[in-house]
Amino acid sequence: MNFNIGSQTGGVINNVSGNQRVSGGQHGQAVSTDATRHALRELRAAVLQAGLDDGRAAAVAAPLEDIDAELAKPEPDRSKVGRALDELTALLLSAGALASAGQALAGPIRAIASWVGSWGPSVAQLMGG
Repeated sequence: MNFNIGSQTGGVINNVSGNQRVSGGQHGQAVSTDATRHALRELRAAVLQAGLDDGRAAAVAAPLEDIDAELAKPEPDRSKVGRALDELTALLLSAGALASAGQALAGPIRAIASWVGSWGPSVAQLMGG
């Protein structure tokens, strides 16, 4: 049996030759670019409310700007957004902001990470993987 598969987009995609058994279900989340831009706005607001000191606030501003600049493009580069998101997440984790602000920060980070599709180590730590 031969597969000739073109471009695929979806929350969960399985291409198998033969039988596949799935136990426990499969879950996926497809996030649009517009929803990602909305999540970035929520993330910016949550960062402002996180009570970061001036040094940390300045440090997180750079990756936030990188994400914003990339998402403003007609064809944003997911890998660039992913790298900036991982940098941002690492800074927030080291500052303890994710522990104190919780879902207000984690929710938008998860949404953006779902749009990116692959995660760096800091985002993976947050995502539980």
